[in-house]
Amino acid sequence: MSVPFFSAFSSVDGAKRIGYADAQSGLAPRDPGRAFQRELGTTAVNPPTWLPDWLTPALELAPMQQFGLAFLLGSFTVATWSDLKRLSAQREFVEIWLLFALAMLGYDAWRAQGGDESWQRVAVKWGLIGLASVLSLRPFGLLFRLAPADVAALAAAASLLTPGLVVLFYGLARVLAAVAGPLLAQGRPVWPFMPVVTLATLIVLALGWWL
Repeated sequence: MSVPFFSAFSSVDGAKRIGYADAQSGLAPRDPGRAFQRELGTTAVNPPTWLPDWLTPALELAPMQQFGLAFLLGSFTVATWSDLKRLSAQREFVEIWLLFALAMLGYDAWRAQGGDESWQRVAVKWGLIGLASVLSLRPFGLLFRLAPADVAALAAAASLLTPGLVVLFYGLARVLAAVAGPLLAQGRPVWPFMPVVTLATLIVLALGWWL
């Protein structure tokens, strides 16, 4: 179908005027297709509205927690090497990890007392850590069958995470243990678990910061 010359000229002139008005206002020319794509992308990455913010996998650490994380990862590195060589972490590390977890519990309680966090979040997070720790001890063995040192290391790492990441952390550690356990055991009845703790910690931290 043909279009009259003056009608086509008017359409082109109108489009130019719209673009000129957008340029004068400092805005880019309107593109409905791109606007729809931006809205669709924003909707796709937003968490469900019914999900509490503290159950999302995003991780934000305060400056004090970041320093604590650096210290914790350093102790994990030394303990992992010791565990690979002698199948045992030094006793000092166990005490440090327990004190670290207690310090993070006190920090969470202090933030909740000041209104920066909800008591529900603190209760859920530490309830999960406590339950997972009990189920990981050798006498119970429902999640793992670990020595107290390994349980303390897991709790120390989980103390820096959100409740959602705590669940992900212990689940990932369980998967890594199933995969790496036969490789690390090499036919022995016991095997070093600290490599699993260190690797699970690094993966969950990376996921938390990336998400």
